Amino acid sequence: MKILVVDGGPDVAAALAKSLNALGWPGAGAATDSDEAVEWINQHGGCDVLVTEVFLQPADGFTLRETI
Repeated sequence: MKILVVDGGPDVAAALAKSLNALGWPGAGAATDSDEAVEWINQHGGCDVLVTEVFLQPADGFTLRETI
């Protein structure tokens, strides 16, 4: 399962993805903005679970969800 955590704070997203990986979810990744998230999704062949904050740039979390 591919999980992507998107948060404007790079430490927050990376820490949560690292925790998920340590808990046995090896597909967890991190991104700090919507452009980086779309790039990650394209590189990894999709995303099964998206965990995101709403206030992202350049597109907000709701727009990111609709885009993917």
